[in-house]
Amino acid sequence: MPHLFCPHCGKDVAEEDRFCSACGRRLDRRRMPGWVPPPSPGRLWYAGLSAMFLAFLLSLVGLGALGAYQGLQVRAAEDKALAEEYYRRGTLHLQEGNILLALAELEAAAQLDPADIRIREELLRVRTEAVGMATPTSETLEQAARGLFEAAASLWAQQEWAAAIEKLEQLRRLAPEHRQAEVEELLFEASIRLAQQKVAARQIREALPDWERATLLRPSHALAVRELEKARLYLQGLDDWASDWHAVIESLVALYRLDPNYADGVTLLEQAHLALAKTYEGEEAWCLALAEYEEALALTSSSEVSSLRDRAEEACRAAASATPTPA
Repeated sequence: MPHLFCPHCGKDVAEEDRFCSACGRRLDRRRMPGWVPPPSPGRLWYAGLSAMFLAFLLSLVGLGALGAYQGLQVRAAEDKALAEEYYRRGTLHLQEGNILLALAELEAAAQLDPADIRIREELLRVRTEAVGMATPTSETLEQAARGLFEAAASLWAQQEWAAAIEKLEQLRRLAPEHRQAEVEELLFEASIRLAQQKVAARQIREALPDWERATLLRPSHALAVRELEKARLYLQGLDDWASDWHAVIESLVALYRLDPNYADGVTLLEQAHLALAKTYEGEEAWCLALAEYEEALALTSSSEVSSLRDRAEEACRAAASATPTPA
């Protein structure tokens, strides 16, 4: 049992006392030092509900991290497979005696899978061989450039956007002025198409370099600029996740205004409002928590969130009525 004192004179009092035996003042147990209110059934119910909801939020964070990890694994496997294809093509070019094309293929393979010893050793050998060659004639360079352009155009026609982009980038490195306007147009269109495919598959981070490439090629292209901005806002929200809910909400609200249906942005925004509400509850800032619950309910209809909102509203009113009015 807690040890209680009269808040007026400091005299020891019993829990059942209504008046102080020393000074005769009425005792308000809520203001008595040492008094702890007993848990009410409502508080117990709310604590249980809050615990369940917190567990739900933690599971969402965990699922998000797991999804990101699995996404990275898939991307690494795809890069490794593509590197193997470039390596195969490079060795074929070597067999045909085309050192320049072999070098371009092996450079691309090494960028995708720098840990592969076979690729690194073959690239080093081809580089050494290329250095020992006589300076390529303009005819040799033109022939290699034509081969790359034709390969890129064929891949573009087959809607193999990633492979077409790689060929076009190789061509720009080898012969920057070869059919420059056509190369840039093909590269721009392939970048847009590939980025759109990735966004549709919720691969927003993977799509970012494609949007950036497109905007570098066409800085004033409205669609490319807008899509790049949306991708950056989405990823900024993810990068700030769980560390700064205000920043998360700021990014996702801006994204929502640009495109309410972008990926799972609206779901993430709802979760961020709920997480911030729980943070405010932990600080007993009930009115601030209430505002966040109302923002979440504007995005979704959930009986669970409605219950949490009602409890926050009740606590907000109680806190407001308990606040002393200045004299």
